[in-house]
Amino acid sequence: MACSLDYSKPTNGQLMRTSLLRLSTALLVIFTAAEIFAGSATAPMRVSVNVIARAILTVDSPAATIDVTEVDIARGYIDVGEPIVIRVRTNSRAGYLLQAEPQIPAFKMVELTFGDTTMTVAGTESWISRPYVPAGEVIAMHMRVHLDKGTQVGSYPLPIALSTRPL
Repeated sequence: MACSLDYSKPTNGQLMRTSLLRLSTALLVIFTAAEIFAGSATAPMRVSVNVIARAILTVDSPAATIDVTEVDIARGYIDVGEPIVIRVRTNSRAGYLLQAEPQIPAFKMVELTFGDTTMTVAGTESWISRPYVPAGEVIAMHMRVHLDKGTQVGSYPLPIALSTRPL
């Protein structure tokens, strides 16, 4: 009994038929799976959202300049007649911080009064915590500017810079 083994390389036609057979089998599996899962209409899904807290401050009517007279220097302070009106909106339920920072060294202290609150700004910045107000908050700040001994008669810009950040 004679046994012979054929070690010859497959022909291009044989390779092509094998590749087509594998491709058609893969396509059959894909289309069958697609038909099985095509009937599914619902699936559980979990969605989460991270909202970044922000606070926006708008100055509606600032005191543009402060005019210092001899009488003001003798008294030691100026009560600015027109209030600074600001509008603050925040999406932070914890509220926001209101910051006032001095801008002019000729003034030794600035007092901002609104409602039953007084902010004192002297030398460095001053922060005050404010509650969340759903539609935003409008604040009319009355300002008293305490003059330094070397303050000269003249016009000065607003002595503070206001900013805010969410809590």
